[in-house]
Amino acid sequence: MRNIGLDKIEKRGVDDFTTETGIKIRRAIHKPVSKIIELGTKGKIIVEKYPKLDKDTPYIFAASHSFCEEVSALLAKIDHSAYTLIGTTEQLEHNPRIYLNWVTGLVYVDREDEESRKIAIPKMEKVLNNGSSIIIFPEGRLNNTENELCQKLFNGPYKLAKHTGVKVVPISTFNNPGSKEIYLSAADPIDLGKMEKDEALICLRDQLATLQFEQMEAHAPKVHRADMGPDPRLDFMIERMNEYLTLKWTKDVWDEELYGYEDKKITTNNQVRSFYQDMKFNKNNLFLAKDMVEYYKSIEEEEKYNFTKFMHENWNKSKNERPQIRTLKK
Repeated sequence: MRNIGLDKIEKRGVDDFTTETGIKIRRAIHKPVSKIIELGTKGKIIVEKYPKLDKDTPYIFAASHSFCEEVSALLAKIDHSAYTLIGTTEQLEHNPRIYLNWVTGLVYVDREDEESRKIAIPKMEKVLNNGSSIIIFPEGRLNNTENELCQKLFNGPYKLAKHTGVKVVPISTFNNPGSKEIYLSAADPIDLGKMEKDEALICLRDQLATLQFEQMEAHAPKVHRADMGPDPRLDFMIERMNEYLTLKWTKDVWDEELYGYEDKKITTNNQVRSFYQDMKFNKNNLFLAKDMVEYYKSIEEEEKYNFTKFMHENWNKSKNERPQIRTLKK
């Protein structure tokens, strides 16, 4: 079933996605609505650290992104009326909980569309310039990496801070899979607009990573390698899939949902593969043939852990058909 009316938001521009009156109304109803959202959140939200913020000043809340209920946790506990940048078309069109996001305020962005990403910035500026705040997830997607506390950031928070002079509040949420506790921790506001872009994004990423590390140290269970199953990387992927499947999906959307920042300075596997395919071997470069064989072996091995491919193959299988975690030995 499609959400009635919400899909119209996908086509709205800077002038008509919201109004000044709508921003004021949302600010007026912020407190009661946040209480309703907290009651509707499955986990218990525990605020560990939160700075003293000026109640009449808008902020850019730049949040970590690792589980599905964190949006609700942020809307319930942030003490400012805030529009959320929403980049999941499937959920906008089909998840009834998105109506609550509409009530609190949302800015839609198609993450795969350059023009949509471009106009999302002036949309958020409109909200900030009218006295309300913004919640933005600068990683762009849930953190499905095994070792990165925080992924490479899009530059949205920096652009907003530079254009408006609004300070950025790094904010992190943590929920261990299967736990009913959601932990929220925020750092002091940062004036990113006074920094150069690279410096600002490194600073913000370090802040988010530090908050995540502190929460993991305090709340994540300690697991010995000997107690893990035969393929921990696969178990991790299954765990991440199960997190996505706490929501309902009507179609294969994983190219969009798993879209994130791609660093063009880093050579990709496809570029290396293309290099080898175009190479003409002779006696002077034949030694590279061995490197090519080893490289393709490594790519074949790595493909087993391609999370996008994994989601394409398994999201719509029945629970019994999907891969099962074999993490902890009994």
